[in-house]
This record gives sequence, structure tokens and C-alpha cells, in this order.
Amino acid sequence: MDKLNLKDKRILYELEKNARVKISDIAKKVGLSKQLVSYKIKRLEEERIIEGYHAIIDTSKLGYTTYRVYLKFQHLTTQKKDEIFDYLTAINEITILLTIDGQWEAGFAAMVKEIYEFYDILDKIMVYKEFIDSYHIAIYSPIYHFTRTFLSPKRGEIPKTLILGGSEKVEFDILDIQIIKELVPNIRKPLTEIASKLQKSLQFVINRLKILEKKGIIQGYRPILNWHLLGYDYYKVDITLKSYKNYKELFEYCKNHLYIFQIDKTIGTTDFEIEIYARSKEHFKEIMQELQDKFNTSLKNYTYFTLVKTYKETFFPT
Repeated sequence: MDKLNLKDKRILYELEKNARVKISDIAKKVGLSKQLVSYKIKRLEEERIIEGYHAIIDTSKLGYTTYRVYLKFQHLTTQKKDEIFDYLTAINEITILLTIDGQWEAGFAAMVKEIYEFYDILDKIMVYKEFIDSYHIAIYSPIYHFTRTFLSPKRGEIPKTLILGGSEKVEFDILDIQIIKELVPNIRKPLTEIASKLQKSLQFVINRLKILEKKGIIQGYRPILNWHLLGYDYYKVDITLKSYKNYKELFEYCKNHLYIFQIDKTIGTTDFEIEIYARSKEHFKEIMQELQDKFNTSLKNYTYFTLVKTYKETFFPT
């Protein structure tokens, strides 16, 4: 992130808090003209530091359950690997598909409304059973996602928490789903375009968005950032606990940690999961050592993996 100045970082953080915020509002926060902020954002987009923008949807409120599957392969040629990943990418319910480096070689998230739909996905995958050494399934319930405060040059800012999963279903209709599907790929799309496509008034779309936000279906709006270009690497950590006695303190510590941006509660996996952006492997080890030193009576051990490649990231079934 060295090539970015303080104003660039502050712009990124304002987008991190709300990627649908008006340019004029960002300009006031960072002390620049609207024109200069617009230019800087365009430059960040052209340099692929900002790769897009997405809505953060609590799909559990729409009746979805999110399953996570890790895969380890065997006897896999490059050609067969490409074939398998093309096959997985084409499955509509799979919203995130990654290759990873660690205990597992690939991971994906699948959003379904009924368990039989997930069984159908597993059946499809087992077409390639001879190339799958092992796999592991867990259910997200829920995910706690925090604003990445390390983007901001100001220290001491309290991260905003977005909660995804583990919620009761709320009322919605087909128009709500249509609005969400229009927004998810690009939340900075003008609402006039969405209104025109749905053949509704602009005020209708504005009102529906406010309702979706109030109900917690739309939890927030974020930029999709290229963390490698910003100088950070992703680490997913699975922690085994010796004791749950200090669980609340551990949660609060991780929530307020500068580089821990997500806590995953899951059914069917390890005791405590966190996701980290670190400047290097050495930095990551320092973060984990600090965690172990502070909670040495609670933490037993941990495993981790890093991200290799993102094949699919749609955030919502198309």
C-alpha cells in the first residue's frame, strides 16, 4: 500500500464503510474536491486495486443455508483440474470457488434453500470421485464480518459488524430478489437503470432498498479490493480450543484486532475460525503468537491456509 497516500487510503476506507456513499460525502470526509475524489476512485479502478463493488446479503433471511466444502484431490492433471473447476463454476448454487494452499486444495460455498438441493450438488461433484481424495463439509451459522479498519490512517476506529447467516427468514417478494440480483454484481449501478429494467419508478426502488436494509437482508455495501496489490495476503485460521471459558473475550479481541476482519461460526468444523489480512507470513505469525500469548489457557492449536486463486465470487445465486 506504499504507493497510496493518506487520502487514497481514507477514500478506500470510506468506500469500505459504505461503497454506495455519494462522492460528495467522501470528499467532505477526506477534505478533497468532489472532482479529485472521483478521479482518484477512477484511478484505483483502472489500476485494479478496486475490482468492483458488491452488496453484502444475509441470505439466511431469504431462506438460504450456506454450506462450505473443502476438497483435497488425487491423481489430478492440469487438464482435469481445469475441467473440474469449469464444471464447479457452472453450478448456479456455488457462489464462491477458490483454490487454496494448506490442508485442503480447494474450497467452495453453496447457497441452497433445502438440504436435498445440497445433496444434488454433492451428487454432481461425485462424478469426479476418483479424483477426490477427501472432503469436508460445514455450515455457516453465522459469519461476523468487520470493516477493515487497517485501511484507514486513523487508529482507534471501532469496526462495524455485519452479521451473515443464522437468522430467521423474513418476508420478501420477487421484486426484492430482482433488485438484489441487479445490485449484487455492481452496487454503484444507477438506481434509475434498475427502475427502468423492473418497469418501476425510481422512488419505488429507493423505498424497497431502504426496507431491505432495515430488515437486515442487505447488511452493507463493500468494494472488492485486490489485496495483493495493496500489499496484503489472506490467511484463514481454524483454531482448536482447550476451553470455552474465555470465548467472549477471545471474540471481542479478534473483533477489534486491526488485521482480523472476519469470525466464522460453523457447524461441523473446528472451535473458532478467523480470517486475517497480513503484510507477510512473518506478520501473520506475529499476529497468531500475540493471540496465543494472550489466550494461552484457551488455545490448543491451529491450522491455516492461504488463497491461491479465486475462480468464482458471485455472493448470491444468479
